[in-house]
Amino acid sequence: MADPYLVPGSEGLLRNEIGLTTIEELWEAEYHYAEVGAAELFASQRNIRISMRGWRTVHKVLFRDVYDWAGEYRTVFLIKDNERGRSRFCEPSRIEAEGTRVLDGLKATLRHLDHAPFEKIAEEFAGAYVDLNQVHPFREGNGRSQKVFFSLIARRYGIQLNWAEIFPEEHNKAAVDGSFGELGLICQHFRSIAERRSGNTVTLSYPVRQEND
Repeated sequence: MADPYLVPGSEGLLRNEIGLTTIEELWEAEYHYAEVGAAELFASQRNIRISMRGWRTVHKVLFRDVYDWAGEYRTVFLIKDNERGRSRFCEPSRIEAEGTRVLDGLKATLRHLDHAPFEKIAEEFAGAYVDLNQVHPFREGNGRSQKVFFSLIARRYGIQLNWAEIFPEEHNKAAVDGSFGELGLICQHFRSIAERRSGNTVTLSYPVRQEND
């Protein structure tokens, strides 16, 4: 069955609101618009809930000028090739339930922020990140919106996430390993990028550009 998100007859080009006709141009535009949207969210001090609705809001702000389906769950199955074979993401009908399950667990963890070792909190973020990556709720822009979503959640608790300190290729490998139950590298990443800060000193660290997330 044809993918309804693609330009008919194209080699994988997503339908877009800005009339771009090559994948390379679209990647460039996506990155620009998403970076602007992320800065807008941080500047607004908007209270983003720890919920799938919160993630959808973030995705919509990041990609509203690029895709007419920004902030909406995908309606197609997604499979992505990687160095270990293929990742099969959550089926569309289970996105809301699976995502909510993971985020409820993260909320429960954050209630104990002041009573648990911070390293443990960072590792809980890592586990939730891997699980939500497998949910992969949107047709495109999952990685970028998830990082901004996590940054906004963390800010509420005085936690800085320094995404720019991670090499994209290594982070992709960590996410893939995590999907196979190997959480060592992704936990290492979160321990290295998460730090406690006081007051309003948490800033936006936008992820380094990568081709496809």
